[in-house]
Amino acid sequence: MRKVVLLLLTCWAVCALADSKLVIVGLQGEEQPYVLAQLGRITFEDDVMYLYGKDGDLLGYTDIDRVGRLMFDERTAIGQPEADSFLYVCSDPAQQSLLVRNLQGGQTVRVFSMTGQLISQTPSADGEARVDVTGLANGTYLLQAGAQVVKFIKQ
Repeated sequence: MRKVVLLLLTCWAVCALADSKLVIVGLQGEEQPYVLAQLGRITFEDDVMYLYGKDGDLLGYTDIDRVGRLMFDERTAIGQPEADSFLYVCSDPAQQSLLVRNLQGGQTVRVFSMTGQLISQTPSADGEARVDVTGLANGTYLLQAGAQVVKFIKQ
């Protein structure tokens, strides 16, 4: 059975405070906080997310399938979006496209490979866009609109 798995990565503007944190929330609600000031980069390899410090040292890693969401520590959040401003993404029964709703006026929906390569761009109309995924090889991709990112797996 082919399926598309979605993972919402919630992003919003964050203060540049020394104690600001990126929190990885697992599917069971467990949290792994990382101090933003210490993070250098995040990479995805073989369905594992690696977090590296600014000095290049590995700070931690986790299986992507165990991540429920990434969020900024709410104490440092500015303008946390309302629930109705989150992206709504679903696939059609034939899994030929993704329907993306709750887009802000004129936003473009972009699909990236896990290596950061831009795969496609789809303009929105009336707050939604239909993204064709028929030409994508099976694998993991990121769908981005504004500051929000959704991970999906095409199988």
